[in-house]
Amino acid sequence: MCCYGRCHDLQTKCKSRYHLWEEALSEKQMDLLCGVYRVYRDASGSTSFTQDLSWFPRERSFRNSGLDLGHWSADAEDWYQRRVQLYLSGDSKGRCLNQAEWKRSIRLWRSTIRTYKGMEQVSRGLIKRHIASPID
Repeated sequence: MCCYGRCHDLQTKCKSRYHLWEEALSEKQMDLLCGVYRVYRDASGSTSFTQDLSWFPRERSFRNSGLDLGHWSADAEDWYQRRVQLYLSGDSKGRCLNQAEWKRSIRLWRSTIRTYKGMEQVSRGLIKRHIASPID
């Protein structure tokens, strides 16, 4: 769950006080950026008559992929640039995908996720010990 506006107060070890601000996009804004289309489909064997297709994966499909390191990495940029070139080339592989297809498409090495989570834990400890402590 995202916070809107000021969401954390920090006090550094030298007693300076900082306010952290966090902003988030709405789901509609995210869908617009990802190029989401709701399309009708053949309902045989399905309870839903529509599905969402998109030019880029939604956040929930991107999350926990090997590209999701908590920041925009060089690998994510390379993947993005290759995807844009695929669309521009007119290749038949360059089509909108549903979210299940996106999850399969961007699944990379599972160890990336474990590595990221470990780095996140170590980073939090470092910041807490040496830089700042939260104010309740």
